[in-house]
Amino acid sequence: MIMDDNNKKDIKVLAETFEQAFNEILPPSLSVSDYLDLMDYYSGFGMVFEAELCRHFAEKTDPENPEVRLTQAHWYADEGNWSEASNCLALSGFSGYDSLLFKVEQQVRCAQPHVAARLAYSALPSSLEVTDYDFLYDCSELFFDYGYALYALFLLSKISNDYVDYAQVQALMVECYAAVCHYPRVKAMLNDMIDKCPFDETLWIRLATCQYRMGRYDECDDSCEYALAITDTDGEAQKLKNYAKFDADAVDVFSNEGVTQAYLQQDFTACMVYAGKCYEAGRYDAAAELYRRAGYFCPRGHRERERIVHRLALCLIHLGQYSSANHQLLSLFVLTGSAWNAFYDAAQILFERGDFGYGVTLLKFPVRYGEVVGNRLEQLTLLLHHYECYSVAESLWGHIFKHADKISSSYQRYLDIAAGKVEPKDAHI
Repeated sequence: MIMDDNNKKDIKVLAETFEQAFNEILPPSLSVSDYLDLMDYYSGFGMVFEAELCRHFAEKTDPENPEVRLTQAHWYADEGNWSEASNCLALSGFSGYDSLLFKVEQQVRCAQPHVAARLAYSALPSSLEVTDYDFLYDCSELFFDYGYALYALFLLSKISNDYVDYAQVQALMVECYAAVCHYPRVKAMLNDMIDKCPFDETLWIRLATCQYRMGRYDECDDSCEYALAITDTDGEAQKLKNYAKFDADAVDVFSNEGVTQAYLQQDFTACMVYAGKCYEAGRYDAAAELYRRAGYFCPRGHRERERIVHRLALCLIHLGQYSSANHQLLSLFVLTGSAWNAFYDAAQILFERGDFGYGVTLLKFPVRYGEVVGNRLEQLTLLLHHYECYSVAESLWGHIFKHADKISSSYQRYLDIAAGKVEPKDAHI
């Protein structure tokens, strides 16, 4: 906040005034249970502010409520504050599976899924009941959220198909198999689920998604038609249908219905899909424009920003716009502190085109930034060797020779070949 000398404000006093007024607001006349249900509901739709407000009102309504304490414990755990999480869990009075779930998550967060799975599985009785299945499902969701889809599938396989929420179990299994690209299994499961619930549009959309990823675009289009005939609440079926019908070789890709809709809806993910299709078809000019539009629509700070800039830089390299590409590549390093993959990909494109000079120039940046260490030394060695890039890359080979003791002995023959073609010195980069 910028103010002149005649209009100064003490921001701390202002904050105290606001917080006091906010805390004096009387919450709507709802029960703690209602607030927590609403919190889960809003969280499911990504409505963070509304979810946090419901949590605040639940805490204000009954701060000592065990469910409120347990919710606080989960919130602190999500923030990485395990000491407060443990304290809230103890105050809640909950034990058993509720307490064990925290221990399981701690091990998952420590990247020890095998320990976490053993903790969960060893706690189960010989004969499983509904509460045991609830616990297994919660653990499976936890594993999946952290990317351990195979561990999630292991636990889900222990849940009986008589479980009251088995439809949710199947849905999570589908997500897990899709995450590890086991699409034939996904397709078989979804077809079985559709046979039982033929008017569930979400199942048709999931099947269409699977078919799209398998490259079966006609089947995808048919499944989208079934979903549209039932309903298309959030437009996913129409979006998939547009993806399947998109022709990257069309004279004017920007008049395509899907691209038009993506622009109207400011849908950056759809722009990225169409950009990717154009890139694969060699339409780098169209791809660059679509990636720019994706960047325009992408929320600030979103994790996809890195991928958008990375892909845009490669488009610009293909288009010969080296200066612009260089700015994009450098911005990746500023944003993330690491841009080795992008520089590597760009250099490979340049080497394929025979532009070894600029490719080497780009590779000097990650070397200068201290990124080319460990197995990246081996990646750089293989790249230069594959394209027989020696004399023009003396400085890069100098860096490799300097750290030769960090490179696997299986790469020694590449170093020997290079040593006979370049000056064996530590060249300045």
